[in-house]
Amino acid sequence: MFLKTVFAAAALATAIAATPITAAHADPDIDFSFTIETPNGSISFGNGGDFGYDPDPMSCWEAKQYLKGEFKKVNKIECNGDVYTFKVKKHFVGPWKTLKLNSENGAWWFV
Repeated sequence: MFLKTVFAAAALATAIAATPITAAHADPDIDFSFTIETPNGSISFGNGGDFGYDPDPMSCWEAKQYLKGEFKKVNKIECNGDVYTFKVKKHFVGPWKTLKLNSENGAWWFV
C-alpha cells in the first residue's frame, strides 16, 4: 500500500512539474455610466471617470414650468436673451414680485 502511495505522489509531482508556469493576466474592463438630468441640461459620467456637460438653455416655457414648482402664480414679462423676467406670487394673495431667471443654469433672483 505504501508503494502505491509513493508512485501516485511521484506521478502527481511529475505532472505538476511538467506543467508550464504562465503569468496570470488580469484585464479589468469595467464599463459604467449614468446621466443626471437637470432643468438646463444633462451631466453624464462613465468609463473611468470620463464626463461631459451638455448645457441646454431652458426655453421660456420650460423656465415658467420650473418656477411653477416654487410659486403659485407665474406670469411671463420678457424672454429675450439668456435672462428671462417673470412676475411671481408665492401665494394666491399678496404682492407680485419681479423675478429674473438665468436660462443657462436655472438660477433665479428677485429684483
